[in-house]
Amino acid sequence: MAPLRALAQREAARGSDGARAMLGLLEGRTDKDLKVKAMGWLQEAADRGRPEAQFQLAFQYETAPAPDFRRAFELYEKAAKQGYTMAQSNLANLYLFGRGVQRSPEKAVELSLLAAEKGNVASQARLGAMYLAGGGVQQDPLMAEYWLVKAAERGYAGAQAQLGSMFFRGEGGVVIDPPKGLYWLKRAAEQGHPQARAILAEAVKNGVRGAADPLPAAPAK
Repeated sequence: MAPLRALAQREAARGSDGARAMLGLLEGRTDKDLKVKAMGWLQEAADRGRPEAQFQLAFQYETAPAPDFRRAFELYEKAAKQGYTMAQSNLANLYLFGRGVQRSPEKAVELSLLAAEKGNVASQARLGAMYLAGGGVQQDPLMAEYWLVKAAERGYAGAQAQLGSMFFRGEGGVVIDPPKGLYWLKRAAEQGHPQARAILAEAVKNGVRGAADPLPAAPAK
């Protein structure tokens, strides 16, 4: 929301009522007239080519009760072509699952890489998962670990859980490393990640050494 807020603040300062309405919406006001004005401004800003607005409008289409994935795809694509990182990441997800566009894991990898290299954690986690599974890219456990660690170290619970499962179970051909696996599983479980909690609970039930211990220091890389 920060880029959209900055855009709205700039345009509100220049006298845009719609931008002022958007700021009110972002501050938590919910009256109907305000929302109509704000969404009208959002559409107008998207039509002017503002990637912040294109991304937010696409997100509205993607997450609506009756999603319009095709419209979301079109808007994400416009913002992504302007280098907007979050749009590149969300567009990659649409390609990965074939929502609003023909499924293309290869295109998902391409876009995820663009966003991941700019620090987008969701894309880093997605790339790691794809390298682990060999979807859209040749299976490569070292590259899977590389991208998953990047996202996990920044607190991304999904990456922590996948990294933990990978080492704990030896997924993707990696050498089983229970201490490293348990470390990342516990990091994810602390954030409430259900898969990590389930694996840990099973490990405790089976008497796996260290499974019931408090979160240890980070393992050596």
